[in-house]
Order: sequence, then C-alpha cells, then structure tokens
Amino acid sequence: MGIPFVLYKWEDIACCSNGEAFPLPGDLCTECTCTDGSVRCTPLACPDVTCFKPSGYDACGCATCLVCVESGQNYTDGEVWKNSQGCECACEVCL
Repeated sequence: MGIPFVLYKWEDIACCSNGEAFPLPGDLCTECTCTDGSVRCTPLACPDVTCFKPSGYDACGCATCLVCVESGQNYTDGEVWKNSQGCECACEVCL
C-alpha cells in the first residue's frame, strides 16, 4: 500500500510545467506536483529518527530528537561529553 494522495484541479493555480513540485498552499507537510493540468498532492515522508528516544513531534507529526547545547556545541539524546570544568554530562530525555 502506497502513500495516499489527493488529486486537485485548481483554476487559480497555474503550473508552469509538468512535473513542477511545490508545497500545498497553507500546508508545508504536503507536496503537490503538476501533471497534465491537474495537481497531485501527497504527504511528505518523515525523516528517519536518529535518536534513541524521540522527544516530541514537529508540525507535520514527525518524531523529533532532543538536542542539548553547551558552549555552542550540539549534543543528541544519549550522547555523553566532558564540559570545560571536566564534569561528565549527558543529553537525556526524561520520561
């Protein structure tokens, strides 16, 4: 079973050429493609989650990972480092 799609026919959207892709107006989570005068829209796929425990969801409903920042350096969930004072720190999601 593939990703569901919606077929639109809009008089107010003029596609410059077949195959042109653009976000659905008012919905950045859906991409539309012009094909022979019609517009086909499909939800964007969520990127793979790279952390151990996702910490929330973005506006499109995709899982997001916690990012800890110390002294301008980014650390991801589960990452351990020593800070400038030599203390061991860990970036963790507490549930």
